[in-house]
Amino acid sequence: LLYYAQGYYSHAAPLLQRAIAIYEKGTNKNNVNNSVGLDDCLNNLGLVYFGQDKYSLAEPLLKRALTIRASAKNCPEDEATTAETLASLYSFTERLIEADTMYRRALTLRERLPKESIELAENLDNLGQNCYTQGKYANCEVYLKRSIEVFDRLDEKEREKITSPIN
Repeated sequence: LLYYAQGYYSHAAPLLQRAIAIYEKGTNKNNVNNSVGLDDCLNNLGLVYFGQDKYSLAEPLLKRALTIRASAKNCPEDEATTAETLASLYSFTERLIEADTMYRRALTLRERLPKESIELAENLDNLGQNCYTQGKYANCEVYLKRSIEVFDRLDEKEREKITSPIN
């Protein structure tokens, strides 16, 4: 993760590939409980490839991580994060209908969480932007207004975590 955070994707990728191989060697593929950690490595390698614009390599890794996380049902926030990353990938590759589906999936998961977060506000913002790109202006407005409403209700500490401007 350190190499990823620093933008050293070429250093991060081989380490994550190795970690995936180790997890896969010790994992019963039919038992989701044995996949703890594997989902993180798959997700992180998907992020590395996404950061390198290697979308065709990132997509299957993110899909696999999402499948594991959805099956495990132990951390809906992680599942939502992976769904939103996959949505962003689809958006970048102009697959807007697929992006919409993933943004909505992430939103559904985040709305079930007990506390509103900056991630919920960003998810609403991303969904609004995706609707705008598709020319669905009424939907766009609804999501962007909700994003601002969530953001306005957050405490200062939560607002500091913002990663992109709320439109």
